[in-house]
Amino acid sequence: MATDKKQGFIDRVLAFLNLGEAGQLLRFQKKAVRELENNIKINNDQIDNLKEKLEDAVEAKKEAIHNIKLDRLTSSESIATYVSEYLKNIYSYVESERQLESQIKDLQSEIDDYKLLLDQLQ
Repeated sequence: MATDKKQGFIDRVLAFLNLGEAGQLLRFQKKAVRELENNIKINNDQIDNLKEKLEDAVEAKKEAIHNIKLDRLTSSESIATYVSEYLKNIYSYVESERQLESQIKDLQSEIDDYKLLLDQLQ
């Protein structure tokens, strides 16, 4: 009988503190929602940062394209060597742009996944 009274008291305290299964599930849901919202914010911040870097990379590529060093064009051999170096430099800027665009796309895809989970949890 005393055990029944203790259990009844414990159940009432748990219910009051919202520590039963429903309360635990609710806290779990709130924590998961907060974490997903935080992940979305972090990814959005990273995307903004990467977009700035992408703008800089595009501008640097434009400058590199127009920055032909005439003093390097003195002979057929030097022109051939310079063309190779020039194009390699341009290709490096193009590759940087591709990498940044890919990172942005991956982060956006993660955000979409987080939002889908968020909708399912709410």
